[in-house]
Amino acid sequence: MSWRNLLLRSASGWPLVGALLLIVYTTGCNRCDDGINCPGDVTPPAVPRGLYTITGDNLVIVCWYANIEDDVEGYDIWWNSTFDGEYEHLGTVSADPATDDILDFVDTGARNGSTYYYAVSAFDLAGNESDLSIEEVWDTPRPQGGPVTINVAREGALENAGFDLARGVPVLADDPSADFHYRFNPAGYGEIRTDAWEAQVLNVWGQDMGFTYSFEEISFAPEDGWSATGILEVIAYHTYVLLTVERDYGYYSKIWVKSASPSGLTFEWAHQAVPGNIQLVAAMGK
Repeated sequence: MSWRNLLLRSASGWPLVGALLLIVYTTGCNRCDDGINCPGDVTPPAVPRGLYTITGDNLVIVCWYANIEDDVEGYDIWWNSTFDGEYEHLGTVSADPATDDILDFVDTGARNGSTYYYAVSAFDLAGNESDLSIEEVWDTPRPQGGPVTINVAREGALENAGFDLARGVPVLADDPSADFHYRFNPAGYGEIRTDAWEAQVLNVWGQDMGFTYSFEEISFAPEDGWSATGILEVIAYHTYVLLTVERDYGYYSKIWVKSASPSGLTFEWAHQAVPGNIQLVAAMGK
């Protein structure tokens, strides 16, 4: 209702007090409709949903779906080193109506080899805060690197033809620390060899996870399906997951092949330094 109509109605018999009360009431509702909270708002936003994390090298990216309420002002991110239902405040992300549906927060304080548990809550302009997200989300950062190129292993030419995933460095193909080495088959394709040089003593098991669009695509190591031969044919843009057995412990790693040629193998890699931890990239809430 316009000011002009209010004045006309007031002049035709409405008490001025009534007109002023109507002005206040109308103004308050318009503010609420514009996304600014109404007085007396005690309803918290919905619990954030779809929480997941992306594993990094000394960092974790916490992601979730944006709330749909118009009066959401932001989100609080919470963390703990144990999953006991108690969390400490980690940071805040402001709501942005122009943003995509997925929001994120980068925990740069996370350290490789340590496991972290995360939760997110939403708060509105009136200060109401939702309960914590219900997904059980954890993450263990791990080292990664690349692209790195190693040579083809040939008789008498073994230098930098193997790779040590724990240290992230090329080594001799017959070095005891080599988790795999690279050969080029006379039939015209490359091979990742997880068997020892010129032997079949396996302490590293491998599996081809198939074509992947990116290094981040494979989230967890598989439970079975390992190669019994120690030989994996190499195909560009395939991801290969490796299980290294050392002192009765298993360590999971992965490599994403960029190119495989008669001159060398180029790939990106990640190694989970916590024994038995299958988390390689993205930990979806479960």
